[in-house]
Amino acid sequence: MVSANQLSSLTNLTDIDIAEIASILTILLLVATGVALISRRYRVPYITGLEGV
Repeated sequence: MVSANQLSSLTNLTDIDIAEIASILTILLLVATGVALISRRYRVPYITGLEGV
């Protein structure tokens, strides 16, 4: 059986994990946006095989 104390600590870990995941996803979104803007500025294709299309 899971005690109330163990359940509370599991809930706290989940809250921390969700906060970490949200911050990591935010950073990845900013990096992806930066890469997209730079590649658009210098006209670098996302996929090299599509440059002739």
